[in-house]
Amino acid sequence: EEINARVYSELAKEAINVIWGKGKIPLLVCGSGFYLRAFLNGMYPVPLVTPEIRSEAQNMDLVKAIQFIKSKDPLALTNIDSADEYRVKRILEVLLSGDTWTNISQTTTGGFLKEHPHLSVLGFWLDWPRPELYTRINKRVPELISGMLTESKFVIKEYGMDCPGLKSLGYNFALDFLNGNIDTNA
Repeated sequence: EEINARVYSELAKEAINVIWGKGKIPLLVCGSGFYLRAFLNGMYPVPLVTPEIRSEAQNMDLVKAIQFIKSKDPLALTNIDSADEYRVKRILEVLLSGDTWTNISQTTTGGFLKEHPHLSVLGFWLDWPRPELYTRINKRVPELISGMLTESKFVIKEYGMDCPGLKSLGYNFALDFLNGNIDTNA
């Protein structure tokens, strides 16, 4: 099942209301923080994208998509890595829907904290000393890569290559490796 920041925000709001209903305090745990920021602080008012526009954007060659965006909204790619196909295609979807990324990214709408201004957020994060952090990373990365490859094979077998989850962060590298597109000798 495909999910986006808007759907995530709706689900998070429902879950928090259930937790509050039980007299408990919700904990929000995240990875990159994108969905959490969108939920707490609001999102850009991205137009709803029709399946036809999404298909057109997703099927457009990345180089052609970048050229099209540069011709219609040159500022849109200022803070985007041109290799980040997901974000490039998202900008393209907005353009094909009749607006520009530069325009919609001027403001945010919604946001749980705007709806509940009396709330405060307490954040925790890991802050290891650098030498210990690198030791832990060097130990953990081979396990992550092996696990990601195993998981990717499982997802492909169970749900097929069109599974929306395979568009998540990291799967692109696993799929490139499994498809022989990454030279392991480089």
